[in-house]
Amino acid sequence: MDRIYVLLLTWFSMTFHTVSSDECLCGDNLVVVKLYRHDLSLNLSDVDEFYDVDVSNDSITDLQNLLLSSLTSIRHRILHLDLSYNDIQQVQRSFFTALPKLRSIVLSANNISAVDKDVFMDARCLQTIDISRNNIEQLPTGLLGKQGEVMRIKKFDASHNQIRSIGSELFHKGLIYLKNVDISYNNMEYFDSWPYKTKSIDQNGLSGCPIDVDVSSLRYNSISAVGYTFNLSHNNISYFKNDAELKPGQQKNFIVDLTFNNLKDFAGCVKALNAETPSDIAVLHLELNNNPWFCDCSVYDVARKVSNSVYMEQARTYLYCHDPPDLQNKSFGYLMENTDKLICNVSDDCPAGCLCQERPSESLLAVDCSMVKTLTELPYRLPKYPRISLNVSGNQIQIIAARRYAHALIRLDVSGNKLINIHPKFFDETKMLTFVDLSNNSLTSLPITLRNLRIPLSDVRVGNNSLICSCDTLWMNEWLKETNGTNLTCTVDGNVQNMDSVTYNSLTCYRDILLIACFVSVGLLCVVIISVAVVYKYRYETSVLLYHTFGVRPFDKPKQEQSMDVEEEAPVFTNDVYISSNRQNPKIIGWVTKKLLPKLENFNKTCYYPPKDDIPGDSIADVITSAMESSRNILVILDDSKLDKDWCMEEFYMGHNIAGKVILVLFDSPTKFEDIETEPIKTYINRQDYIQMNHKLFWPKLEYELSKGN
Repeated sequence: MDRIYVLLLTWFSMTFHTVSSDECLCGDNLVVVKLYRHDLSLNLSDVDEFYDVDVSNDSITDLQNLLLSSLTSIRHRILHLDLSYNDIQQVQRSFFTALPKLRSIVLSANNISAVDKDVFMDARCLQTIDISRNNIEQLPTGLLGKQGEVMRIKKFDASHNQIRSIGSELFHKGLIYLKNVDISYNNMEYFDSWPYKTKSIDQNGLSGCPIDVDVSSLRYNSISAVGYTFNLSHNNISYFKNDAELKPGQQKNFIVDLTFNNLKDFAGCVKALNAETPSDIAVLHLELNNNPWFCDCSVYDVARKVSNSVYMEQARTYLYCHDPPDLQNKSFGYLMENTDKLICNVSDDCPAGCLCQERPSESLLAVDCSMVKTLTELPYRLPKYPRISLNVSGNQIQIIAARRYAHALIRLDVSGNKLINIHPKFFDETKMLTFVDLSNNSLTSLPITLRNLRIPLSDVRVGNNSLICSCDTLWMNEWLKETNGTNLTCTVDGNVQNMDSVTYNSLTCYRDILLIACFVSVGLLCVVIISVAVVYKYRYETSVLLYHTFGVRPFDKPKQEQSMDVEEEAPVFTNDVYISSNRQNPKIIGWVTKKLLPKLENFNKTCYYPPKDDIPGDSIADVITSAMESSRNILVILDDSKLDKDWCMEEFYMGHNIAGKVILVLFDSPTKFEDIETEPIKTYINRQDYIQMNHKLFWPKLEYELSKGN
């Protein structure tokens, strides 16, 4: 028997061909005969009629047996087939291949748990598919035809199943006749842009249901939305997706029923569908009632835009809030009229015990810490927001210190605390502040930086404080005049007076100013005297630093002018510096060549250095004498080495006799030269008339000494 069935199916497949529009008999004026189970036993092979076969509630379990036993003779004449309320578990593609003209199939209330993607592939005339009330968990891509392939399906019912997912391409552009989709009462958790992936064809004046249609030539939104429904109600949908990234206006005009789901975030839903304007939302035709909508600040932008659009009246009953409790059952129309109710509680960085709320209708973050009662200082940190209103009234705060968020404050309420002091820089940073309440505290004065805010006195509350009139608070008189504020009172010697009646004269502020000026003058004089004493004591170092920094020599004695009667020829110098040093000490030679000579070159000084400039063969004494006489300065570098020491002493003596004074540089520590008895070098050492090579001011001192002879 099974072999016969296989052969029959093979024959059906071989004889099947794609039916045309005429073969599908798409018109509604056909004469169709209703047949029931008992009618199928009749011989109907020679009857030229079309049939609506009803074998519902007939305990059918196997479609193969049904086809072989009862439908074989009329299979090519069956237009409608009702198989509901049976016990069918599997549906095969071959079954529909054998029914070439089938227009509608009803498989509801069976025990089907899965459907293959190609099960309806050969049923080219199908217009109605009903697989409702089964146990199907997934609707695969391809079940309603391949992507872009034109299909004649008008109605698809998969309601009352266990469907959790839908293939991304289940609904496609080729479903141009699709009018009704029902996937209600399932387990869907998200809504994608499925309804908006299909296109429509205007069937007015169109005969049949052709499939040879160029889908690319069809437009979206070419038909009215009346009668076109996409039912996803009674699922568990909580969020939207838009994997195809469609934009509003690129869709068939389905009315999409999303009622009785688990939707909460309205702003997130419309954003996922790229709906940026009220008209974008309107063309989506979403029905959203009976969802647990959470109406907070995220709805504000949508409500504000819709309230200013032509869709305002239409949107009043668009949705109803479920949370928060104070907005429960409030309509979208109520939200549009009361946008100040749309707030969000902020927890990140919100101080313990405080309430932080984002209020988009006021464009601010409201931080209320008045219920804490135990704060001893302003919160150290607040949620980051460009505009902040801070209420810390009724606490125990004594001092207002600077805070990083001060620049964002627009309102500050510190009333009813124990304030005694406000950091002067606090109000320097609160440039946006428009209201401040410091009333009912223990302030004796106000920081003058409060004046820089230019806030009307009506928005600065400082009543019920212990203000004391003093010379430091007289600035408030001018402030009162500038802000046209009401008068304040303060205490003077225990008596309460109007602040505008207190003047400099009444407080004898001029005497205080005079005393302050005297103290400042005396202080400055002391500073000058001490400075002069220090400079005099360290006048040499001061001269060196002044010359090094500014090029001046304030402590040098002026040169005495020569007598007109005395005619003396001015010496001619070919070098600025003659360098005398130990010619046997490699350390000195290396230091001179690598450091001293380059530095002197930077000082724009010409040098004579014997190891480099002596001419071989000449008398050393004559060469040294001639070189010293033609040099402006004699620089002697003295070390404690025994090698060549006598010759260095001789050069020092010669230089002293020729120039009258040499510049002595100690290459080693001064303590190593304490045993020198030779004059005049002993006098140089004792008077500390030398420059120590490792001194931190060595180079400025050397430059200073070399410039003396200029």
